[in-house]
Parts: sequence; C-alpha cells; structure tokens
Amino acid sequence: MKRRVFVAVFGGFVLLTCISPVFGQQSGKVEAVAKISLVGRGNGPIEVRDAEGKILQILSPADLRLNQAPAHVVERERAYREKRREKAAATHERRKKERRVAVEKAAELAHVAEEERIAGEEEAARIAAEQGEKPKNPYRVRRKTVRRNIVEPEAGATGTAAPKARL
Repeated sequence: MKRRVFVAVFGGFVLLTCISPVFGQQSGKVEAVAKISLVGRGNGPIEVRDAEGKILQILSPADLRLNQAPAHVVERERAYREKRREKAAATHERRKKERRVAVEKAAELAHVAEEERIAGEEEAARIAAEQGEKPKNPYRVRRKTVRRNIVEPEAGATGTAAPKARL
C-alpha cells in the first residue's frame, strides 16, 4: 500500500514538472501587447498610431472622455439625485408649512394676550373706580420716604456738591 501511494505521488510530481513548462510558454512568455501612441494637442483631433507609425484612427475630443462612468452607474446616480431633490423639496414644503403654522399660532397668542391686557386694564380701572367710592382704611396708610440732595453752601453756585465722606 505504501508503495502504491509513493508511486502515485511521485508520478503526479513528474507529470506536473513535465507539463508546467508547456503551459508556461503558451501564456507567460509570449506578450500579447499592442503598442499604440496617441498624438494630439489641445482641443484638436487625436491620432492613434500603431508601433510602425501607421495611423489607425483619428478621434475628436468629444469621442474621448477619460474615466467615463458606465451607463448603468450614470442612470443610478441620476435617479439618486432626483430622489434627493424630491426629498429636499418635500422637506422644504413641510418646514414652510410648519413656519406658517407657528406664525399663525404666535399671532393668535399675541391677540389673546392683547385681549387679556385690555381686560386687565378695564378690571383695574373698575377696581380703582370702586375704591375711589369707598373710604380709605387709616390703618393701611403707607409711609413715603423723601430723599433730598443736600447742597453745601460753598458749592451752591454751581449746583453740584462735593461727595461727603461717610462715617
């Protein structure tokens, strides 16, 4: 059994060593590269030449665009942008409506506050009129303090007094 396994492994190794150069010569050593050169200047036409210098094709700048995206990617991006535009427009309309509602609510609150202020003034006027008819309560008289500026005789001509030091 060991001998058969050994022969099979050895035979496989020999087979791989014989076959690998054949496949290597077919794919690895022969270069399948075509050399071309592009000749052009500015926005003018571009000449495509092969290795011998023979003109293969003349391209206009409109025909040649570097890093051009595939059509399905362009379509996907266009759809994405359109969706974002629609979403932005909907958000703009929603915010506009919210602002309009907030302004209406603020105007309504201002109107209610004005009505309450007018009602409060009328109530204060009514209470003042009622209190004017009633006799005043002598026990609720409030004392008022009067503050006066004392002018020293030297500074009496100018009307300003020098600051007095407090003790």
